[in-house]
Amino acid sequence: MIAPMMNIKKLMTAALAFMVTASAHLSSYAAGDVTAPEVSQSATRVYARKAVTLMASAEGATSYHWLKNREPIEGGTNGTLTVNWRRPKNDPIDTYQAVAVYTIDGLTTNSEASAEMTVENLPMGTVVSIVGSMHPVPPHDYSGDYLTFRILTPGTICWKAFGNLTKTIEYKINNGEWTPITSTSGGVTIPVAKDDRVRFRGSNTAYATSRSAYSGFEGGTATYDIEGNIMSLLYGDNFAESTTLPNSSYIFCSLFKKTPVISAENLILPATTLKDYCYRALFSCCTTLTKAPVLPATTLAKGCYWYMLEQCAITEAPVLNATTLVNECYGHMFTGCGLLNTITCLATSGFNTSKCLEGWVENVSGDGAFLKAGSASSWTTGINGIPSGWIVCE
Repeated sequence: MIAPMMNIKKLMTAALAFMVTASAHLSSYAAGDVTAPEVSQSATRVYARKAVTLMASAEGATSYHWLKNREPIEGGTNGTLTVNWRRPKNDPIDTYQAVAVYTIDGLTTNSEASAEMTVENLPMGTVVSIVGSMHPVPPHDYSGDYLTFRILTPGTICWKAFGNLTKTIEYKINNGEWTPITSTSGGVTIPVAKDDRVRFRGSNTAYATSRSAYSGFEGGTATYDIEGNIMSLLYGDNFAESTTLPNSSYIFCSLFKKTPVISAENLILPATTLKDYCYRALFSCCTTLTKAPVLPATTLAKGCYWYMLEQCAITEAPVLNATTLVNECYGHMFTGCGLLNTITCLATSGFNTSKCLEGWVENVSGDGAFLKAGSASSWTTGINGIPSGWIVCE
């Protein structure tokens, strides 16, 4: 029995020596090298269905833990944590901290928590522009720009009359001279090159008199983004502060119908009080359009958005801020938008007005999210209401 007892003593002595050595090493390391990680983030604000990236770095760390609002969360063990947008309720701001994990002679220890990083969850529908790390810059104000086509692929822009309704406007390419052009039934073309910016101005009170008599840009071969203020077609050089539409119907009806526009997210439609059929079929059958403009209007008019975005390739509808529906206002607005999966509509009254929601979500995506006002209780389900199968949020 003497030999086994000697072996046990040797093992105990070796273990004690290891613990003493490790303890001394750890104490020395903790005193100098176990430090809270340095942190950075790709942005301080996050908007709907987007994300920001948080990054932690500490020399010698083997992994990382993360805290959200001072509570442990999973993920980000490699030092990079992706934070997805959440719907803001009472408090839209979350704080995050990183903790570095060190391994020393087989033992682990944690650093102190890093400095706090804040992430603000912006309400759905907010438009922001953030560039760089933790340095938000003001977005460009497109309301001060003439209506502009930013050319993506070369070809032509066409200005064409339908139903013999001719209209004269002016255009200039880049820093060139203003040139008048009058629409014809055959269409007048403007040759353009990639990266050209083609600006437009005019002084007409309306560009249509009915659904079949209008002037528009249908027929060109170039692809482009549309940006700037649409009011430059009504008020010439004096458009920047203009938010009132003329007392006319069909003002911009079918203006961009069947054009190869890709994005209109920077197109400014500043009027808050609309006129009958003012934006009727504005982007109808623009099958390449992926981003629609913001719609700030709060007072609707008969047929104002009738067929406006029919058969477009958008996935998210512009926020519909008006609280009172009127005859035909949203009728067929999103018909055939097969990729559309997000709609925010804040209407609370007027649901019984004629054709206000007729077929407006026919043939949209089979699943999606519908955000409505909490006090709106008159919504039905189907093509004339909330799309079947969609999640409803308030």
